[in-house]
Amino acid sequence: MSWLAPTDTYLEFGVEALRGETFPASGNSDRFIGGARNYFVRVGKDIGVDHSFLAGLSHLRAEPNGRGAAEHNHGDEEHHGEFGFSGDSDLTIAGLVWKWAPDGNAENRNFLFQTEYFHRDEEGVINFSHDEEGALLPYDGTQQGIYAQGVYQFMPGWRAGLRYDRLWSDNTLRVTDNTTDKADDELLDESGLLGGHDPYRWTFMADYTHSEFSRLRLQYAKDYTRSKDGDDQIQLQYIMSFGAHGAHRY
Repeated sequence: MSWLAPTDTYLEFGVEALRGETFPASGNSDRFIGGARNYFVRVGKDIGVDHSFLAGLSHLRAEPNGRGAAEHNHGDEEHHGEFGFSGDSDLTIAGLVWKWAPDGNAENRNFLFQTEYFHRDEEGVINFSHDEEGALLPYDGTQQGIYAQGVYQFMPGWRAGLRYDRLWSDNTLRVTDNTTDKADDELLDESGLLGGHDPYRWTFMADYTHSEFSRLRLQYAKDYTRSKDGDDQIQLQYIMSFGAHGAHRY
């Protein structure tokens, strides 16, 4: 459900009731109002002839029950187990899109800036179970992420862009009531919540659009998501589309 305010500035408020069957909810899909609720507001406006923006803020509230169970297998040994989180999960996202085009004409030159930031706060208990044994892991975690990117079209058909994205977390986890044959440190390690690595990446791209149907893109990324030393990634893409689109109907 949403409401658009009768103002010159674009202003929209909304609320959603979601089933909550999958991440970040899970396990509460039988609730009458849904296992997750989302609240949002968006505001946008043209600033003069050259500029326009759209900003948004949303909050997703969920109460997962047994979310994120994962099986662990250690070589040939039959050590299996499942982790399930139950508690409260609050996810807040803020985003901004800013567009510029001289005299409002984006045909020759234009610039697009886009960014989003998210903050997730979770508190509850992770239950580890294996056969008839188990352990409880009280959990309090905060995860954050951001990306920012800009794409500049400097002449018809030609664009260049730069993007930065990053994730980081601050999680607290301990083990109580451990009746398994696993050590507490082993359970903490297998949970995957105490990795200590904050991944980030820089990406540069340049592309040429020949027509509405084809685009050639060269992209380079310095990727620190898998290792602290970073990977160098180069991609060359040719994108072709077929059929009807906004400019031509068939």
